[in-house]
Amino acid sequence: MNKAIVEKMIPTALEEAKKFETAKDSNAIESKYLSGASAFGVSVLSSGAKATILFYKAKDGKYELIPSSILKIIHKYNPATKKFNTLYDYTKEYHSTNRILDASTALKLAMRSFKKVENKKSGEQDE
Repeated sequence: MNKAIVEKMIPTALEEAKKFETAKDSNAIESKYLSGASAFGVSVLSSGAKATILFYKAKDGKYELIPSSILKIIHKYNPATKKFNTLYDYTKEYHSTNRILDASTALKLAMRSFKKVENKKSGEQDE
């Protein structure tokens, strides 16, 4: 992880973190999504980027937004990557996980600036 790069990615990460806000409170994120964003980088290190991306894409809810948010953060940092539509496609050409880890750290830090709320129960709807 490169601290200077993560710091440059934070403004875009804050914009991406807004996608995880609850409908009830525009400055709150359910704890499960914060946990998901926090675990993304660790999963990349332990299981690999491709396996992690596929796992998150298969989950219900806003989890599938985590890889796409990470890619948008990378796009803003490095416009040459805009040719990739998915984070999985990005990993086919860029085999290093450094930027993925930087962007996932930036997203995790950005999400921590929001209020954390308890997860809604199964079947419960946002108002």
